[in-house]
Amino acid sequence: MDLDRYNSSELRDLLIDVDRQPDQGEPVLSALLRGEDGDPLPYLGSTTCSLGLGNPGSPLVVKRWCLREVERAFAKYGVPARTIPERLPMTALERGPGYHAFHDTADRRRDQRERERGRRELRKVQQLADRGQQLLSRVERSKPRQRLQRQLTHAQRWLREVEDSGGRRGEGLRGDDLAQARDIARSLNAVIASAEQSIAQRRSNQKRAERERRAQKEKSAVAPANASVAFTLAAHAEQLRQRLMQVARDRSTVPWDALTGGLSDNLDALPYSARWEALARVDAESATTEPLLSALVTTPGGGPVPYDRVLRKLGFEVPRTDKALRMIWVREQERIYAAYSDAPTPLPPRLVPRAGGQGAGAGADQGGN
Repeated sequence: MDLDRYNSSELRDLLIDVDRQPDQGEPVLSALLRGEDGDPLPYLGSTTCSLGLGNPGSPLVVKRWCLREVERAFAKYGVPARTIPERLPMTALERGPGYHAFHDTADRRRDQRERERGRRELRKVQQLADRGQQLLSRVERSKPRQRLQRQLTHAQRWLREVEDSGGRRGEGLRGDDLAQARDIARSLNAVIASAEQSIAQRRSNQKRAERERRAQKEKSAVAPANASVAFTLAAHAEQLRQRLMQVARDRSTVPWDALTGGLSDNLDALPYSARWEALARVDAESATTEPLLSALVTTPGGGPVPYDRVLRKLGFEVPRTDKALRMIWVREQERIYAAYSDAPTPLPPRLVPRAGGQGAGAGADQGGN
């Protein structure tokens, strides 16, 4: 038989059937079985109880009783057979010195565990009281503060009573005292959690208010800054145009810093993202009839500034690729040099149409692809 497929309850019932004999004096064969640790089966006490032989009070009683039953089984079934010793009554075993020694040890261990629980609960109350005292000064809302103060007062009074009664280490916490310590710890935990939530909410509100103040401050600063940029661009657009015309006559290009040098500190301080708007203002009045002088302005590395933004601001179609955009930029330079040379020559056609237009711009975009 494969006994592994049976659970403990089924095995116990099987052994009860095996050992149920008309003659109560027969040895209990279940006593011959051992668990993996070498001890009697854990459900042997239930088996003996079902057989009417008594319920052993401790593991020590079970072991001593099993030793006698094994001896009785060997006597009956051994070769040659011999006289079967008497069965040991459970009550006799419980009155034996081994039984009392076992229970004395168990009582000492149980007492030690209770003392440790008392010390542990006392430490928990002390730690929670210290934590609550630290939070008290940080709680601003009246109700959480009042609840925390009330529980702290109760806990501190109880701790003084424990100390006065000699239970400084918690060894005296038993029964009702231990239950009271747990109740106090639970109450402190609850009010401390409420206080911490109140503190976290206040901190969150402060951060949100600070963000709102900072956003309002930045918003208030943006309007004057925008007005200042617009004024700077309007005031210096013609001066920038005159300088670019000179650059065109020299058949050259110019970086932004060289173009604005000496004109205005405000121009020099313009962010990179605002420079394209200044260039669009230079060409705003003549974009439909003359070459776009803004094409002469380069980055320090010689490339175009954000020229797609300039074109869009002036109402031209913006190509879909960087290659097409560069072709338009170079063509505008060729148109500028043709228009401002000492001996003017016919202007090459513009490669970019007005927004919504067809023809040249579509050809530039197609060539860029």
